[in-house]
Amino acid sequence: MSPSILGDAADKLPPKRKGLKGDPVVWAEDDESEVMEWLWEFKIPARGLQLLAGDSEHGKSTITCDLAARITSGADWPDGRPGGKPRKVILMSDEDDYEATILPRFLAAGGDQSKLGHIPMTRSFHLDNKEDLRWLRYHMIPSEPALIVVDPLDDYLSGQVDSHASKSVRKGLMAVHVLATEHRVPVLAIMHLNKMVGQNALQRLTGSVAYGAVPRNVLVVAKNTEGHSYFGPLKASLMANEKRTGFPYTLESAPHPANPKYTISRVKWGEECEIDMKALLERPETKATKIKPSPELDAAEKFYQAALADGQRHTVADIEEAREKAEISEPTAYRARKKLGIKSERGAYRLSGLEGSK
Repeated sequence: MSPSILGDAADKLPPKRKGLKGDPVVWAEDDESEVMEWLWEFKIPARGLQLLAGDSEHGKSTITCDLAARITSGADWPDGRPGGKPRKVILMSDEDDYEATILPRFLAAGGDQSKLGHIPMTRSFHLDNKEDLRWLRYHMIPSEPALIVVDPLDDYLSGQVDSHASKSVRKGLMAVHVLATEHRVPVLAIMHLNKMVGQNALQRLTGSVAYGAVPRNVLVVAKNTEGHSYFGPLKASLMANEKRTGFPYTLESAPHPANPKYTISRVKWGEECEIDMKALLERPETKATKIKPSPELDAAEKFYQAALADGQRHTVADIEEAREKAEISEPTAYRARKKLGIKSERGAYRLSGLEGSK
Protein backbone atom coordinates (compact mmCIF):
# COMPACT_ATOMS: atom_id res chain seq x y z
CA MET A 1 0.00 0.00 0.00
CA SER A 2 1.34 3.41 -0.94
CA PRO A 3 2.07 5.81 1.96
CA SER A 4 -0.56 8.41 2.87
CA ILE A 5 -0.25 11.77 1.15
CA LEU A 6 -0.69 13.22 4.65
CA GLY A 7 2.48 11.55 5.88
CA ASP A 8 2.79 11.13 9.65
CA ALA A 9 -0.03 13.63 10.23
CA ALA A 10 -2.57 10.96 9.23
CA ASP A 11 -1.95 9.13 12.50
CA LYS A 12 -2.65 12.27 14.49
CA LEU A 13 -6.07 13.09 13.00
CA PRO A 14 -8.83 13.11 15.66
CA PRO A 15 -11.32 10.23 15.73
CA LYS A 16 -14.72 10.77 14.09
CA ARG A 17 -17.07 12.10 16.74
CA LYS A 18 -20.29 14.04 16.15
CA GLY A 19 -19.92 17.68 17.13
CA LEU A 20 -16.12 17.58 17.38
CA LYS A 21 -14.85 21.17 17.16
CA GLY A 22 -13.09 21.88 13.92
CA ASP A 23 -14.42 18.81 12.11
CA PRO A 24 -15.65 20.02 8.67
CA VAL A 25 -17.67 16.90 7.84
CA VAL A 26 -21.38 16.67 8.69
CA TRP A 27 -23.06 13.29 8.22
CA ALA A 28 -26.51 13.38 6.64
CA GLU A 29 -28.17 10.66 8.72
CA ASP A 30 -30.11 13.21 10.80
CA ASP A 31 -30.69 15.77 8.02
CA GLU A 32 -34.07 16.33 6.39
CA SER A 33 -34.59 17.37 2.79
CA GLU A 34 -36.83 20.37 2.13
CA VAL A 35 -39.08 21.51 -0.68
CA MET A 36 -37.90 24.80 -2.17
CA GLU A 37 -39.85 27.72 -0.72
CA TRP A 38 -40.66 30.79 -2.78
CA LEU A 39 -41.34 34.41 -1.94
CA TRP A 40 -42.80 34.88 -5.43
CA GLU A 41 -43.29 31.44 -6.94
CA PHE A 42 -40.94 30.66 -9.84
CA LYS A 43 -39.49 34.17 -9.67
CA ILE A 44 -37.92 34.85 -6.24
CA PRO A 45 -36.80 31.96 -4.00
CA ALA A 46 -37.38 32.59 -0.29
CA ARG A 47 -33.71 32.60 0.67
CA GLY A 48 -30.21 33.38 -0.57
CA LEU A 49 -28.45 36.07 -2.60
CA GLN A 50 -30.11 36.91 -5.92
CA LEU A 51 -29.60 39.51 -8.62
CA LEU A 52 -31.78 41.88 -10.64
CA ALA A 53 -29.71 43.11 -13.58
CA GLY A 54 -30.35 45.39 -16.52
CA ASP A 55 -29.26 48.46 -18.44
CA SER A 56 -29.67 51.94 -16.98
CA GLU A 57 -33.07 53.65 -17.20
CA HIS A 58 -34.94 50.32 -17.38
CA GLY A 59 -36.72 50.82 -14.04
CA LYS A 60 -34.87 48.30 -11.86
CA SER A 61 -35.19 50.45 -8.73
CA THR A 62 -38.85 51.18 -9.47
CA ILE A 63 -39.48 47.45 -9.80
CA THR A 64 -37.91 46.73 -6.41
CA CYS A 65 -40.12 49.44 -4.87
CA ASP A 66 -43.14 47.72 -6.44
CA LEU A 67 -42.08 44.33 -5.05
CA ALA A 68 -41.43 45.83 -1.61
CA ALA A 69 -44.87 47.48 -1.64
CA ARG A 70 -46.60 44.20 -2.49
CA ILE A 71 -44.80 42.38 0.31
CA THR A 72 -45.58 44.99 2.99
CA SER A 73 -49.23 45.30 1.97
CA GLY A 74 -49.90 41.64 1.18
CA ALA A 75 -51.03 42.50 -2.36
CA ASP A 76 -51.08 39.83 -5.06
CA TRP A 77 -48.03 39.29 -7.25
CA PRO A 78 -48.18 40.49 -10.88
CA ASP A 79 -49.18 37.00 -12.08
CA GLY A 80 -52.14 36.84 -9.68
CA ARG A 81 -50.57 34.58 -7.10
CA PRO A 82 -51.65 35.55 -3.55
CA GLY A 83 -49.21 37.81 -1.74
CA GLY A 84 -49.81 36.32 1.68
CA LYS A 85 -49.48 37.95 5.08
CA PRO A 86 -47.94 41.47 5.01
CA ARG A 87 -44.29 41.34 6.03
CA LYS A 88 -41.35 43.68 6.43
CA VAL A 89 -38.72 44.71 3.89
CA ILE A 90 -35.26 46.23 4.39
CA LEU A 91 -34.08 48.42 1.54
CA MET A 92 -30.68 50.00 1.01
CA SER A 93 -29.99 52.36 -1.89
CA ASP A 94 -26.88 54.43 -2.52
CA GLU A 95 -28.05 55.99 -5.78
CA ASP A 96 -31.56 57.38 -5.20
CA ASP A 97 -32.61 59.80 -2.48
CA TYR A 98 -34.77 57.96 0.05
CA GLU A 99 -37.20 60.74 1.01
CA ALA A 100 -37.56 62.23 -2.48
CA THR A 101 -37.51 59.11 -4.65
CA ILE A 102 -37.60 55.71 -2.96
CA LEU A 103 -40.28 56.33 -0.33
CA PRO A 104 -42.65 58.11 -2.77
CA ARG A 105 -42.27 55.25 -5.29
CA PHE A 106 -42.93 52.73 -2.56
CA LEU A 107 -46.04 54.56 -1.34
CA ALA A 108 -47.32 55.14 -4.89
CA ALA A 109 -47.17 51.37 -5.38
CA GLY A 110 -49.35 50.84 -2.29
CA GLY A 111 -46.67 49.98 0.28
CA ASP A 112 -47.10 50.04 4.07
CA GLN A 113 -44.52 52.51 5.40
CA SER A 114 -44.59 50.97 8.89
CA LYS A 115 -43.07 47.76 7.50
CA LEU A 116 -40.21 49.35 5.56
CA GLY A 117 -36.69 49.61 6.96
CA HIS A 118 -33.81 51.32 5.18
CA ILE A 119 -30.13 52.16 5.54
CA PRO A 120 -29.52 55.90 4.96
CA MET A 121 -27.05 56.96 2.27
CA THR A 122 -25.02 58.72 4.98
CA ARG A 123 -24.34 55.40 6.75
CA SER A 124 -21.39 53.48 5.37
CA PHE A 125 -22.40 49.82 5.03
CA HIS A 126 -20.65 46.90 3.31
CA LEU A 127 -21.94 43.38 2.78
CA ASP A 128 -18.44 41.94 3.14
CA ASN A 129 -17.90 43.62 6.52
CA LYS A 130 -18.54 41.32 9.50
CA GLU A 131 -19.55 44.14 11.84
CA ASP A 132 -22.07 45.53 9.33
CA LEU A 133 -23.54 42.05 8.82
CA ARG A 134 -23.90 41.68 12.59
CA TRP A 135 -26.01 44.86 12.62
CA LEU A 136 -28.09 43.55 9.74
CA ARG A 137 -28.64 40.25 11.56
CA TYR A 138 -29.56 42.23 14.71
CA HIS A 139 -32.53 43.71 12.84
CA MET A 140 -33.36 40.57 10.85
CA ILE A 141 -33.95 38.31 13.86
CA PRO A 142 -36.86 40.23 15.46
CA SER A 143 -38.37 41.70 12.27
CA GLU A 144 -38.06 38.59 10.04
CA PRO A 145 -38.05 40.56 6.78
CA ALA A 146 -39.37 38.83 3.68
CA LEU A 147 -36.92 40.66 1.40
CA ILE A 148 -33.73 42.73 1.56
CA VAL A 149 -33.00 44.99 -1.42
CA VAL A 150 -29.44 46.14 -2.21
CA ASP A 151 -29.29 48.93 -4.81
CA PRO A 152 -26.75 48.68 -6.40
CA LEU A 153 -24.61 45.74 -5.29
CA ASP A 154 -21.19 47.23 -6.05
CA ASP A 155 -21.82 50.24 -3.82
CA TYR A 156 -22.27 47.92 -0.85
CA LEU A 157 -19.02 45.98 -1.31
CA SER A 158 -15.92 47.48 0.30
CA GLY A 159 -12.74 48.50 -1.49
CA GLN A 160 -11.25 45.18 -0.41
CA VAL A 161 -13.34 43.44 -3.08
CA ASP A 162 -11.77 43.53 -6.54
CA SER A 163 -14.79 43.51 -8.85
CA HIS A 164 -12.75 41.99 -11.67
CA ALA A 165 -11.17 39.17 -9.63
CA SER A 166 -13.30 36.06 -9.35
CA LYS A 167 -11.87 34.86 -6.01
CA SER A 168 -12.27 38.29 -4.44
CA VAL A 169 -15.88 38.65 -5.61
CA ARG A 170 -16.81 35.15 -4.43
CA LYS A 171 -15.37 35.86 -0.99
CA GLY A 172 -17.20 39.19 -0.81
CA LEU A 173 -20.56 37.71 -1.80
CA MET A 174 -20.49 34.47 0.16
CA ALA A 175 -20.86 36.09 3.59
CA VAL A 176 -24.19 37.73 2.73
CA HIS A 177 -25.30 34.66 0.74
CA VAL A 178 -24.74 32.44 3.78
CA LEU A 179 -26.51 34.95 6.05
CA ALA A 180 -29.50 35.11 3.69
CA THR A 181 -29.65 31.32 3.43
CA GLU A 182 -29.40 30.69 7.17
CA HIS A 183 -32.08 33.25 8.01
CA ARG A 184 -34.33 32.22 5.10
CA VAL A 185 -34.58 35.63 3.48
CA PRO A 186 -33.86 36.60 -0.13
CA VAL A 187 -31.35 39.39 -0.71
CA LEU A 188 -32.14 40.94 -4.10
CA ALA A 189 -29.16 42.97 -5.31
CA ILE A 190 -29.27 45.26 -8.33
CA MET A 191 -26.49 45.18 -10.93
CA HIS A 192 -25.87 47.00 -14.19
CA LEU A 193 -25.03 45.35 -17.51
CA ASN A 194 -22.17 46.24 -19.78
CA LYS A 195 -22.86 47.41 -23.35
CA MET A 196 -21.61 44.24 -25.07
CA VAL A 197 -24.92 43.27 -26.70
CA GLY A 198 -24.62 39.94 -28.48
CA GLN A 199 -22.24 38.23 -26.07
CA ASN A 200 -23.25 35.57 -23.54
CA ALA A 201 -25.96 37.10 -21.35
CA LEU A 202 -24.37 36.27 -17.98
CA GLN A 203 -21.08 37.75 -19.16
CA ARG A 204 -22.83 41.09 -19.56
CA LEU A 205 -22.85 41.46 -15.77
CA THR A 206 -20.35 44.23 -15.05
CA GLY A 207 -17.14 42.86 -13.52
CA SER A 208 -16.10 39.30 -12.72
CA VAL A 209 -18.11 36.28 -13.91
CA ALA A 210 -18.39 35.37 -10.21
CA TYR A 211 -21.20 37.92 -9.90
CA GLY A 212 -23.37 35.56 -11.93
CA ALA A 213 -21.93 32.36 -10.48
CA VAL A 214 -22.60 32.78 -6.75
CA PRO A 215 -26.34 33.67 -6.89
CA ARG A 216 -28.58 30.75 -7.83
CA ASN A 217 -31.18 33.11 -9.26
CA VAL A 218 -30.57 36.02 -11.64
CA LEU A 219 -33.49 38.17 -12.84
CA VAL A 220 -33.10 40.67 -15.64
CA VAL A 221 -34.95 43.50 -17.37
CA ALA A 222 -34.42 44.15 -21.07
CA LYS A 223 -35.98 45.82 -24.10
CA ASN A 224 -36.48 44.36 -27.54
CA THR A 225 -35.99 46.26 -30.79
CA GLU A 226 -39.67 47.28 -30.75
CA GLY A 227 -39.11 49.12 -27.46
CA HIS A 228 -41.10 46.73 -25.25
CA SER A 229 -39.63 46.06 -21.78
CA TYR A 230 -39.65 42.63 -20.13
CA PHE A 231 -38.85 41.23 -16.68
CA GLY A 232 -37.94 37.59 -16.11
CA PRO A 233 -35.34 35.01 -15.03
CA LEU A 234 -31.99 34.79 -16.80
CA LYS A 235 -30.40 32.18 -14.56
CA ALA A 236 -32.76 30.04 -12.51
CA SER A 237 -30.96 26.99 -11.13
CA LEU A 238 -33.88 26.19 -8.83
CA MET A 239 -36.65 25.80 -11.40
CA ALA A 240 -37.44 23.90 -14.56
CA ASN A 241 -37.14 25.65 -17.93
CA GLU A 242 -40.89 25.52 -18.56
CA LYS A 243 -41.46 27.72 -15.49
CA ARG A 244 -39.34 30.57 -16.88
CA THR A 245 -42.04 32.96 -18.00
CA GLY A 246 -41.70 36.73 -18.05
CA PHE A 247 -43.73 39.91 -17.83
CA PRO A 248 -43.97 42.95 -20.08
CA TYR A 249 -44.04 46.18 -18.11
CA THR A 250 -44.11 49.92 -18.54
CA LEU A 251 -43.20 52.81 -16.26
CA GLU A 252 -46.13 55.12 -15.75
CA SER A 253 -46.62 58.37 -13.86
CA ALA A 254 -48.56 58.22 -10.59
CA PRO A 255 -49.66 61.04 -8.27
CA HIS A 256 -46.92 61.92 -5.80
CA PRO A 257 -47.99 60.76 -2.29
CA ALA A 258 -46.78 64.03 -0.74
CA ASN A 259 -48.40 66.33 -3.31
CA PRO A 260 -50.69 65.10 -6.12
CA LYS A 261 -49.70 68.14 -8.20
CA TYR A 262 -46.49 66.22 -8.92
CA THR A 263 -45.88 62.70 -10.21
CA ILE A 264 -43.61 59.76 -9.41
CA SER A 265 -42.83 56.66 -11.48
CA ARG A 266 -44.67 53.39 -10.92
CA VAL A 267 -44.59 49.98 -12.62
CA LYS A 268 -47.54 48.80 -14.67
CA TRP A 269 -47.35 45.06 -15.30
CA GLY A 270 -48.64 43.36 -18.42
CA GLU A 271 -49.88 39.81 -18.88
CA GLU A 272 -47.48 36.97 -18.16
CA CYS A 273 -45.89 35.66 -21.35
CA GLU A 274 -43.40 33.17 -22.71
CA ILE A 275 -40.05 34.82 -23.39
CA ASP A 276 -36.43 33.69 -23.26
CA MET A 277 -34.64 36.47 -21.37
CA LYS A 278 -31.23 35.05 -22.28
CA ALA A 279 -32.12 35.23 -25.96
CA LEU A 280 -33.54 38.74 -25.53
CA LEU A 281 -30.29 40.04 -24.00
CA GLU A 282 -28.21 38.42 -26.72
CA ARG A 283 -30.61 39.12 -29.61
CA PRO A 284 -32.80 42.21 -29.00
CA GLU A 285 -35.08 41.26 -31.90
CA THR A 286 -36.44 38.39 -29.76
CA LYS A 287 -40.21 38.58 -29.28
CA ALA A 288 -42.54 37.34 -26.57
CA THR A 289 -45.43 34.97 -27.21
CA LYS A 290 -48.63 34.35 -25.35
CA ILE A 291 -48.68 31.42 -22.95
CA LYS A 292 -50.06 28.52 -24.91
CA PRO A 293 -53.49 27.27 -23.82
CA SER A 294 -53.32 23.85 -22.23
CA PRO A 295 -55.92 21.19 -21.36
CA GLU A 296 -55.02 21.77 -17.70
CA LEU A 297 -55.79 25.49 -17.89
CA ASP A 298 -59.04 24.83 -19.76
CA ALA A 299 -60.08 22.33 -17.07
CA ALA A 300 -59.24 24.84 -14.32
CA GLU A 301 -61.36 27.55 -15.97
CA LYS A 302 -64.31 25.19 -16.29
CA PHE A 303 -63.90 24.17 -12.64
CA TYR A 304 -64.13 27.76 -11.35
CA GLN A 305 -66.99 28.62 -13.70
CA ALA A 306 -68.98 25.62 -12.46
CA ALA A 307 -68.10 26.19 -8.79
CA LEU A 308 -69.22 29.83 -8.87
CA ALA A 309 -72.08 29.53 -11.36
CA ASP A 310 -74.80 29.82 -8.68
CA GLY A 311 -73.89 33.47 -8.05
CA GLN A 312 -73.39 32.89 -4.31
CA ARG A 313 -70.34 33.72 -2.18
CA HIS A 314 -68.11 30.72 -1.58
CA THR A 315 -65.23 30.69 0.87
CA VAL A 316 -61.75 30.43 -0.56
CA ALA A 317 -61.06 27.43 1.71
CA ASP A 318 -64.05 25.47 0.36
CA ILE A 319 -63.30 26.20 -3.28
CA GLU A 320 -59.60 25.45 -2.92
CA GLU A 321 -60.33 22.19 -1.12
CA ALA A 322 -62.53 21.17 -4.06
CA ARG A 323 -59.83 22.33 -6.47
CA GLU A 324 -57.25 20.07 -4.81
CA LYS A 325 -59.65 17.12 -5.02
CA ALA A 326 -60.01 17.88 -8.72
CA GLU A 327 -56.20 17.60 -8.97
CA ILE A 328 -55.75 21.09 -10.41
CA SER A 329 -52.30 22.46 -9.59
CA GLU A 330 -51.88 25.80 -7.84
CA PRO A 331 -49.98 27.53 -10.70
CA THR A 332 -52.68 26.49 -13.19
CA ALA A 333 -55.39 27.64 -10.78
CA TYR A 334 -53.72 31.06 -10.41
CA ARG A 335 -53.70 31.54 -14.17
CA ALA A 336 -57.33 30.45 -14.49
CA ARG A 337 -58.51 32.85 -11.78
CA LYS A 338 -56.55 35.72 -13.29
CA LYS A 339 -57.91 35.02 -16.77
CA LEU A 340 -61.48 34.89 -15.43
CA GLY A 341 -60.98 37.96 -13.23
CA ILE A 342 -61.70 36.08 -9.99
CA LYS A 343 -60.35 37.72 -6.84
CA SER A 344 -60.70 36.90 -3.17
CA GLU A 345 -62.38 39.33 -0.81
CA ARG A 346 -62.69 38.77 2.95
CA GLY A 347 -62.02 35.07 2.65
CA ALA A 348 -64.44 34.49 -0.25
CA TYR A 349 -64.14 34.67 -3.99
CA ARG A 350 -65.60 37.86 -5.41
CA LEU A 351 -68.26 36.70 -7.84
CA SER A 352 -68.48 40.03 -9.66
CA GLY A 353 -65.08 39.30 -11.16
CA LEU A 354 -66.32 36.16 -12.95
CA GLU A 355 -66.70 37.04 -16.59
CA GLY A 356 -69.49 35.26 -18.41
CA SER A 357 -71.12 33.81 -15.30
CA LYS A 358 -74.87 33.81 -15.06
